[in-house]
Amino acid sequence: MSDELKPVLIAGAGPTGMMAAIELSRFNIPVRLIEKKAEPETTSRAIGVQARTLELLEQRGLGSSLVKLGNPGLAFSLYGDGKRIWRLDFETISSKYNYLLFVSQAETEKVLREALDKAGVTIERNLTFVALGQADLDTKVTAVLQRTDGSLEQFECSYLIDAEGAHSIARGTVGVHFQGKSHVEAYVLGDLHIDSALVETDFHIFSSEHGFMSMFPMGGRRFRVMADNPISQPSKGTGPSLEEFQRIYDQR
Repeated sequence: MSDELKPVLIAGAGPTGMMAAIELSRFNIPVRLIEKKAEPETTSRAIGVQARTLELLEQRGLGSSLVKLGNPGLAFSLYGDGKRIWRLDFETISSKYNYLLFVSQAETEKVLREALDKAGVTIERNLTFVALGQADLDTKVTAVLQRTDGSLEQFECSYLIDAEGAHSIARGTVGVHFQGKSHVEAYVLGDLHIDSALVETDFHIFSSEHGFMSMFPMGGRRFRVMADNPISQPSKGTGPSLEEFQRIYDQR
């Protein structure tokens, strides 16, 4: 393979990494897309897709597919003392997508994986990016990849796109440090069916003496519920109970 055709290595096959691979493939630029996780995500995770993102996805023929899977949020409603005190209408957004689309990240990734398949790009799973090296700015990047059996591979690429998120190895390696500080706070988070009169066109935030509670409508009476000041003490590997969510919902 000539130097000009050495692939771009993309570390991380979440939405960012997959979209980067789709865009590069449009220009016939070879890519290698790796992901350390064995299977795709199944939880909702990031759920809000904004108008400009949908416009860009539409240019790639993906916007309508995602809209069919999601629930348009037309407004944001803020409550205090049990009463709505403010409503922000999204329908004034200057776009055909004049709303905030609520859709599970698992669904978003499914749409992008289907686009990758059409582009002939395969996600290599169980492969972790662990290190990189570059002699000088005129040489190619050498990445070190690790398989689940512990074996290592050195892979020379024309460029590296690190789409691993907050805990980026590449960013720390090249000295691009995250500016800011950590704010440690406990939350409860869950996707729940809610039996109430709350409209599914709005996402709702309730403020109370107990703390806040946000509810994002996913469609079909399903809401993403998030609240601070949990009643129980969170611990790693455990989730809040349905009873705790009910108590938080009732009090706020």
